[in-house]
Amino acid sequence: MKKFIPTIIISVVLVGAAVFGTLAFAGKISFSATDESSVSTGPAAYIEYMDMYLVINEGGVIIRTSFDEPDDIPEITGLTLGNVVTGSAAETADPEAFEYVLYVASQLEDNGIQDIDEIYISSDAEITLYVKDIKILLGKNKDTGEKISDLKDFYYTVAEMEGTLDMQEVSESNTGYTFKVES
Repeated sequence: MKKFIPTIIISVVLVGAAVFGTLAFAGKISFSATDESSVSTGPAAYIEYMDMYLVINEGGVIIRTSFDEPDDIPEITGLTLGNVVTGSAAETADPEAFEYVLYVASQLEDNGIQDIDEIYISSDAEITLYVKDIKILLGKNKDTGEKISDLKDFYYTVAEMEGTLDMQEVSESNTGYTFKVES
């Protein structure tokens, strides 16, 4: 007769003081842990969801929830969420649109543009950024990195104005983008 030896498998992601993971019991004990720093470089944005705020990292993983609106990170709007589990990637109805939004958030951070209030993605996957009294039309996922790099060069000048900055098309003739002042 063979002796039964139970196994415990523990897999966790350490996020600050909280621990998220799975536990299965079936024979031996093995333990693995992943520190949050290898999963996330920190919060990239948040999504309002059912009277709470889901804070996500650049990979789309929900790193925490809060009843208080987060400061200093943009809100993502225009997405339809599916399954929401802290410590897991947020599920959306359109994963490609979600990836595009995450790419935009990371490009903004990489280019030092940190005070964007909102990143909106439309149903046809066009991005609009909102900051103070400015609406910035980035458009579809074409030349986005170049557009955000261009934006970095004049962002703090236009951020003090009121109006719409149209960056949907990269100027091939180097004539720039169109800014329409609101009256």
